[in-house]
Amino acid sequence: DDINIGVYGNFTISGPSAGFAVTGFTGGANGRTLYVWNASGEQMTIKNKDAGSTPATRIQTNTGADVVLRDGNSSATFMYNSTASRWILMNSN
Repeated sequence: DDINIGVYGNFTISGPSAGFAVTGFTGGANGRTLYVWNASGEQMTIKNKDAGSTPATRIQTNTGADVVLRDGNSSATFMYNSTASRWILMNSN
C-alpha cells in the first residue's frame, strides 16, 4: 500500500517470495509516468481503486477489476492523472 517511489520513474519490485498486491504509489503529479517491473518471480496483482491506499495514491485499472500479472519479468506502466487523483494503468504484460 502507498509504495514510496521517490523521484524515480522506473521502479523494480524484487523482494516478495509469494504472490503480492500493489494498491498505490506516492508521489503522483499530473502527467508523471511510472514504469514498474516485477522481478520477484511471483504473481503481482494490481488492485483497482483499493481502500488499502489513500485516495490520491490509488490505482485505476480501467477494467473495473484487479489486473493480475504473471510471475517473473512482468511489467506495468502508469500515468498519474491529477483530475482523477489516481495512477491510471496504461498497459501491462
